[in-house]
Amino acid sequence: MTVPGSLAQRIYLLAYDPGKGRVGVFTELGAMVRAAALADLYLKGHLADVRGRATITGRATAEGHPAVNGKPAVSSKPPFNGKPAVSGHSAAGSKSALSGRPAAGGKPALGGRPAGSSRPPANDRSAVGGRPVFGDPVLAGLIEEIAASKPRKWQHWIDKRQRPTVATVRRQLAEGGWVRLESYKIVGLIPATKVTLRNPRVRKELVSRVREALRAPVGRVDPADGALVTIVAAGKLDIVLDRKARRDSKRRLQDLADLNGPIGPALHKSIQASASGSEGGG
Repeated sequence: MTVPGSLAQRIYLLAYDPGKGRVGVFTELGAMVRAAALADLYLKGHLADVRGRATITGRATAEGHPAVNGKPAVSSKPPFNGKPAVSGHSAAGSKSALSGRPAAGGKPALGGRPAGSSRPPANDRSAVGGRPVFGDPVLAGLIEEIAASKPRKWQHWIDKRQRPTVATVRRQLAEGGWVRLESYKIVGLIPATKVTLRNPRVRKELVSRVREALRAPVGRVDPADGALVTIVAAGKLDIVLDRKARRDSKRRLQDLADLNGPIGPALHKSIQASASGSEGGG
């Protein structure tokens, strides 16, 4: 089944509670959506972890995004296991993180190259939902934020601009035909938006992928699905993985988090800081 291309959109759908017809009030949606956007850029090789800070890579510079032209960048090193995830490879035997075609198991993933393809030329633009990665306003905006700033920790970027990022993702889902938006006013005064899933089976498919990632051999887990698991677990999204499931899968969750580098720990710290009212990482 076809699902939204970006991880941020997938996380939004996973956070949606079909029983309540909305995202739960206490859901850490903003932090999870921002972490998902960072994970997208990290898995595609546009960001690297340099001494604990999100750093734009040479791949992002080569793709000509105006925010990073002329900026020094680090080389685009593979995120894990020595395999270049940005080229359609992942851990040994895994499905492509970036392919928009079905890989092993018939699941579409995130871009336009088949699993097993070689590293693309530097001017190739990894696609998100069929568009160049920087044609996605969430990813483009995040790259611009990072390019305009001194190097900062991953948590800093998770903490920033959560509400506008969620609003953009919600609009993307509406424009893509995944959800329907209806404006209304609470008690006739406060503007609000009702979100309705157009096809509940899409969310069920995403939930199925998350749960399958906990059962399949780690080497066969699509890195995109692994990132969803990491974000869902760190965000304590009980409607997808409840406390018991997280506890029973503790070792597997750690294995999958390791594949996503700094994303899981940074999200965990962001949520902890938010709960305690402390400032985010610099």
